[in-house]
Amino acid sequence: MLEDRNTIDIVNPKPDGPIDFVIVDAGITTDVDERLELLNHKIMVCLSMLADDEKFEELGRPDVIRVEVRCASEDHAVATVKQVSVATPNGREIKAEIRFTHSPSPYG
Repeated sequence: MLEDRNTIDIVNPKPDGPIDFVIVDAGITTDVDERLELLNHKIMVCLSMLADDEKFEELGRPDVIRVEVRCASEDHAVATVKQVSVATPNGREIKAEIRFTHSPSPYG
């Protein structure tokens, strides 16, 4: 849920490969601007995890980082792929691809 601000929904590291984070656009917040702020926060939580050197090592020092946002609304899923870059305090650069996909609720 988006309201679980500091929780990553799914982390899928692959040995010697990319790491995929998945954020599920679900929750009770209906205000569009607030939902966007919650999504942005969750994306930063994913990237912040990799800024921690110990966690970065634990996850296999991934050089390909992807964040998939699974949107309940097709309107949000049409967003273009975004490339983001964040510098860590020790000067390491984290680059990630953010992709939005449509994932309708199985509950209707």
